[in-house]
Amino acid sequence: MTSMEMDDDWLQRSMVALQERRNTKSSSAVKPVPELDVIQMPVQINSGIPTAHPYFDKDQHGVARIKTSKLNPSSAPTTQTTNIPFNVSQLPDSKTKSTTAGPETAGPKWFDMPATDITPEIKRDLQILKNRHVLDPKRFYKRQDKKTAKDLPKFFQIGTIVEGPAEFYSARIPRKQRKQNLVEELLQDAEKSQYLKKKFDEIQAKKADFTRRRRPQKKK
Repeated sequence: MTSMEMDDDWLQRSMVALQERRNTKSSSAVKPVPELDVIQMPVQINSGIPTAHPYFDKDQHGVARIKTSKLNPSSAPTTQTTNIPFNVSQLPDSKTKSTTAGPETAGPKWFDMPATDITPEIKRDLQILKNRHVLDPKRFYKRQDKKTAKDLPKFFQIGTIVEGPAEFYSARIPRKQRKQNLVEELLQDAEKSQYLKKKFDEIQAKKADFTRRRRPQKKK
């Protein structure tokens, strides 16, 4: 036997052995199919819909259709329900809450100073204090911002300065000269009244001169 015949014989036997090995592996990998009665179905989750009254039904062609009787609550089977009583608490209104909470104050840093009711007399006094730089030409007061010049304060208090026994004659106003508010005191002061009248006349003269210059002159 030559070497070529020996190689062909060995190659053929190797191929047969390889084919048998593949057949054995494929047969061992395939699992036997169990019988139908042995197959266990997976766990079913309850959908909450009673099976006796389903919402869908199949027609003669096997298509799922919605039952019209289920769409009408009156035609559905009535079930006994229990009414549980409960109370709904209504939230208070913000306006009523603010009134019942108490008066608005300036805060604990200002010793809970309450808001003062602004009367016409108090409003005039506050306007005079805001324009105090006009009253005295010999004193300089810092002007307020134009945006907040017209705004009146919300929290303030009005009091009376009580002089000490050592200042009874030097730093007090006699009772005949005391008035109820600042407007009356300014009107009583002759020097202040004269100065205010002078400034008023100057403003009126400027306005009249300005309107006279802007008035168109008629052609002759």
